[in-house]
Amino acid sequence: MTPELWQHIEAMFQDLLALPPAERPTALEEAAAGDPEARRLLEELLAAHEATSGPLDRPVVRWEGDGPPSPAIGPYRLLQEIGRGGMGRVFLAERSDGSFKRRVAVKLLHPGLASELILERFRRERQILAHLAHPNIAGLLDGGSTAEGQPFLVMEYVEGVPLDEHCRRHRPSLEDRLRLFLEICSAVSAAHRNLVVHRDLKPGNVLVTERGKPKLLDFGIAKLLEEGSLPGEALATETGQMPLTPEYASPEQVRGEVITTASDVYSLGALLYHLLTGRSPHPPRSRNPLEWMEVVSSVAPPPPSAAVSAEEAGAAPVPDPRELRGDLDQIALMALRKEPERRYPSAERLAADVEAFLDGRPVEARGEDLLYRAGKFVRRHRWAVGAAAAALRGRRAFSAALWLQQRRLIEERDLARSTAGLLQDLFRLPDPYGSGGETITAREILERKARELERPLAGSPPVRASLRRTLGSTYLHLGLYEEAAEQLQRSLELRPAAAGGEGKEALLELAAVRQLQGRLGEAEELARESLAGAQKGRRGTELEGRSLLRLGKVHELAGELDRAEEELARGLEAVRASESAAAREALATGLDDLATLLELRGRSREAVAAYREALAVLEGLHGELHPEVAWSLNNLALALRGEDREASIGLLEKAISILETLYGPSDPQLTASLGNLGLLHAEAHRQEEAEALYRRALTVLGEERAGDPRRASILNNLAELRLDQGRLDEAEELHRQALELRRHRLGEAHRETAVSLTNLGMLLFQAGKLDEAEDLLKRARAASVESFGKGHPRTALALNNLALLAEYRQDLERAHRYASEALDISRRVLGESHPQVAGGCYNLARIRQARGDLPGAEEGYDGAVAAARTYAGDDPTDLGRYLLGSASLQLEQGRPEKAVELSREALARLEPTTGPSDPWLLSGRRILGLGLLDLGRYVEAEPLLRSAHEALSRERGPEDPATLRLRSALVRLEEARDRQEGKPST
Repeated sequence: MTPELWQHIEAMFQDLLALPPAERPTALEEAAAGDPEARRLLEELLAAHEATSGPLDRPVVRWEGDGPPSPAIGPYRLLQEIGRGGMGRVFLAERSDGSFKRRVAVKLLHPGLASELILERFRRERQILAHLAHPNIAGLLDGGSTAEGQPFLVMEYVEGVPLDEHCRRHRPSLEDRLRLFLEICSAVSAAHRNLVVHRDLKPGNVLVTERGKPKLLDFGIAKLLEEGSLPGEALATETGQMPLTPEYASPEQVRGEVITTASDVYSLGALLYHLLTGRSPHPPRSRNPLEWMEVVSSVAPPPPSAAVSAEEAGAAPVPDPRELRGDLDQIALMALRKEPERRYPSAERLAADVEAFLDGRPVEARGEDLLYRAGKFVRRHRWAVGAAAAALRGRRAFSAALWLQQRRLIEERDLARSTAGLLQDLFRLPDPYGSGGETITAREILERKARELERPLAGSPPVRASLRRTLGSTYLHLGLYEEAAEQLQRSLELRPAAAGGEGKEALLELAAVRQLQGRLGEAEELARESLAGAQKGRRGTELEGRSLLRLGKVHELAGELDRAEEELARGLEAVRASESAAAREALATGLDDLATLLELRGRSREAVAAYREALAVLEGLHGELHPEVAWSLNNLALALRGEDREASIGLLEKAISILETLYGPSDPQLTASLGNLGLLHAEAHRQEEAEALYRRALTVLGEERAGDPRRASILNNLAELRLDQGRLDEAEELHRQALELRRHRLGEAHRETAVSLTNLGMLLFQAGKLDEAEDLLKRARAASVESFGKGHPRTALALNNLALLAEYRQDLERAHRYASEALDISRRVLGESHPQVAGGCYNLARIRQARGDLPGAEEGYDGAVAAARTYAGDDPTDLGRYLLGSASLQLEQGRPEKAVELSREALARLEPTTGPSDPWLLSGRRILGLGLLDLGRYVEAEPLLRSAHEALSRERGPEDPATLRLRSALVRLEEARDRQEGKPST
């Protein structure tokens, strides 16, 4: 064809396009009269135009036209036409024989396309494409030919709008756009794994449902790679029979060359470009095919960040260009490279780079630049790079040039450089829990850097928002919660959560801060706001899952365990759906939180299973040699200790080995694991081993960390060890040190401070210092209410302790009030079968017994025993103790037979797990002996009563009331035996 003829054809084509579609056939007849070649070319151009831009590619859009050619095609009853184009028409249909319940879309191809080649392709491809099952693909369900020989395809009917229209309507955030793109990549990857290339990826072939789910259309016209070929191998194709969309087609497609999966990668890049800019990489300028071919084959598109101005972004539903600079520019341009071999080798690799961008990791498109990757590493692992970050400081001048992608990145470069300096200064601090002076120094560094960085960036709110969030995260790590909250709030003012990206993360981090501060109402409100924002887009996203997990943790701390468990389960389901590193981290954390809740509810076996899964997730994510794995081993070990203490010890020893390998044998990171291992040895009555571990934990902390809250935990454990050894004065001093440290570092109302207040209070109660004990226990209750809320099980424990003290002081009315309130809370939150409910029933029964309310006491003991029987396999000692309480009541009610029965069962539970001088064991022998005495079985009663009397005399002294009561029982036994033998009483 001569250039002159082509110009004539193009001019006629443009004239035809200017007419309404209904008038074009008549105009074509007139324009091409007497010129069959021109007529053929114009018909092909019009058909291609309608195929690429008409309603055929948007099958949910109504197209007015003639009715269906017949009421049914095969078993499908046609309901209405919903699309039309140059290749044919699309009808909404349903299966008329009743075997197929849902509606479908039937695409009836133009009779002119029914060549032998296409009919053979339908027969060969139909079954393969029908099995191309993927949640983001509108699948091919059936296909065949009508009685007239017209091929047809039966597709899944999708109710939605095209991708570009979805973006115009809903204006999704950058993150939401990228999440949509990842789902599209997943669909294309699934097709490629089945040796199918789509060949016509464009916004019109992606419908987005009301729930935000993208569905990829028109796999019915895709190219099937030859059977036996390998993925990615080329196969010649009849491009002349294949419509394409030049704006999204690869260079090899427009040139009519071999089509491979690389062509789809290019088209995915064009789709990504459209999502980022609102336009294709090569917007239409001419309908001249030769010009199109030249543009697509030779002209590089501008970077996405340069394709739209900030002013256009503000007025159009596209991201701010400043969000696109750098990584996203490079990702899109790499996918759009002219040479197939220089693009991403697969759709999976393209998706992996987008995932890396979302996770803050280095992207493949940026190459192997060392300092670029180091910068990414610093931003992702602010507290793990240590000396490596300091080593990079010397190369700051060199790194500055490498941060600079173009002139408009100067501010971002300065931010990166200054933020790196901030982090490197902080890395020089040996530990976030160092001495008070070190923590103040860290605060000063943060404040100084904030002032330095804020001044030159006054015109760049997104950058300042990112900085504020970094500062907030750093303060959070240091335990400076109020400062963290201030920075995160200011970040949100600069970049609200609705804007996506940094704002969404800042909102969730602020919720975490408020949770740690015990401000659960605010934490709940923030987590709900995050959840609402996440649910505006598609449901079940990673952000929605993380928001639910945060909300579940807040409700667990507030004692709303049913709500918490439901939210944690939903959150875990959402994050399980993503394979990103951030989602896997969230999954592990969520499983830990769920396990904590299950432990609180007494479901120890389920808790252990959740801890095991969390460990497996972390090992899969990081490998075995990682600190997160060590912490997970700690959690699992503590959960297992009641079931298999030796296995727990093995897990803790493994955790310590990991930390020693990573940090050396004298690093403070070992503190918690050493303390927990010492606790297990103490519970196993291996006191020397326990003390050695506690001392080592204090040594690795060192004197320079005298204010470290971890020291308080070790002091607490050492105090309990001294208490077990009967060294009350030393135990009291250690508990006082732990309490003062926690009050100073964490505040009076902190949950860990509540633990120290309780432990010291109960020790002083045991030592007879009742006034101070009561003051401490009341403060512990107040701290529990502040930290957990009035209705939390831990607040119930604080009330129980006050009830015991009031009972001891013979203030039975107040004791009864405390115990009743505690039991009501525990029952409401934990259910009837929980160990804490069993203990509450027992305490209330004892108080009622002391008040003379014997029927009420019996009800309480029965409740305690019934609850304990449900978990006695895990802890038989509880059941033994509650049986003894019930046995003592039976004695008081004059029922020695029942008392003997209950006390024998109690001793059978207690003897395998307690030492010979255990007070509960002695009490059981005393009650059994008294029951046998009342039954006149003196021979059986005497050794029990005498051994109990001797033990009490040694433990409490001969004048202790319990010792005197036993002495009185022995006198009664001797008198009864004398009477039985006919001897006169003395």
